[in-house]
Amino acid sequence: MIQSEGRGVDPTPRPLSIWSALRKMRTEGTSMKNEPPRIPTEALVLGVGGLIPFVGLAGVIVLGTAHPALDAWRALALYGAVILSFMGGVHWGLALKGTVGTGYSASVVPAIVAWLAVVALPPRPAVTAIAIGFALLLLYDIKTVKQGGVPVWYSPLRVWLTTIVLASLALALVATSGR
Repeated sequence: MIQSEGRGVDPTPRPLSIWSALRKMRTEGTSMKNEPPRIPTEALVLGVGGLIPFVGLAGVIVLGTAHPALDAWRALALYGAVILSFMGGVHWGLALKGTVGTGYSASVVPAIVAWLAVVALPPRPAVTAIAIGFALLLLYDIKTVKQGGVPVWYSPLRVWLTTIVLASLALALVATSGR
């Protein structure tokens, strides 16, 4: 409940804007024992920036805005493949550091899946395969955080970013399923 100026308690919860939600993610959690530490500003800003092509290309696909120089499906599949490969690469770094046991294997599988998807499949099925790759890698990343292989702030950041990535990919797929 929210205290109003001299008028008592306002029982209506106010929705968070995207900016207040980001601020809350950035600043909360340092004083409570079971809460993750603050997400580094650079990781948060770069993570949000990385969402722009996913959301933008999904929007172009859903709205059906055609531009001769842009094959939005191909661009979405290729960008998804690059980012899925990058996310897998996190595990190569962890393996080099010796923090997780299966890091080398876990680091190359996403890149191979992404590469096969864009090489062997048309763009829409490639996007589907890449979405599955993101979901599976997220599950592996959560397990890695629980094992103590990465900072605890990594899990909430990955869940939040991957949810938006998967929602963007799903929206493009579902909205155009009849086209």
